[in-house]
Amino acid sequence: MRKIKRLENKFGAKWTGIRIHYGYIPEGIRVKREMRVCEAIAESFDKAIILPADMVNCPGARRSLGLIDNDKELCRMISEKTGVFFDSVYKAVETVPQFAMPVSAITLGRFDAPHLVISFIKPEIAMAMIRQWQGSFGKGPEMEISTFLSICGGVLSAVVQKAQMYISLGCPSSRNDGIIKSDELAVGLPYNLIDALTQDYETT
Repeated sequence: MRKIKRLENKFGAKWTGIRIHYGYIPEGIRVKREMRVCEAIAESFDKAIILPADMVNCPGARRSLGLIDNDKELCRMISEKTGVFFDSVYKAVETVPQFAMPVSAITLGRFDAPHLVISFIKPEIAMAMIRQWQGSFGKGPEMEISTFLSICGGVLSAVVQKAQMYISLGCPSSRNDGIIKSDELAVGLPYNLIDALTQDYETT
């Protein structure tokens, strides 16, 4: 919790922690309806919640969480919905990280020692974080520019798998439903890298 507050004090915006669970569903306040992962993230900025795998209703998020293994059917659905050619969708989706083992549930909210933290941020905050990342590690973070599975896969799964900060432009569904505002980006980073992102040094 203190590290999350440190992020907020340094960069602004609200942040939420995420812990991944395998093989069991932890105790806590479970969501009362089916929802997308990005919806659960937005809801958890104000309260801690448990999202069991069987309450995830977005096919893309279910693929990102390792719950389904049928990329062709998923890409066919996306192609029909978006009008983008199947082959192009398939190539894009195949590059999106996913959990190797099925996730049983995720805990979201402001608590100690999550696996990663996520926020929806303004571009100027993204700029400050990227500058801080470059100062700490000598290179820029990954920028996920796909509009398919962009938060559940391009941020959540990618951060856990590759242990670095990821920034995403979001997807049409998350923006059309007002989950991510028109002037926001999604960003996630491993919890154990918060110290490196909040240390003080000259950034001009």
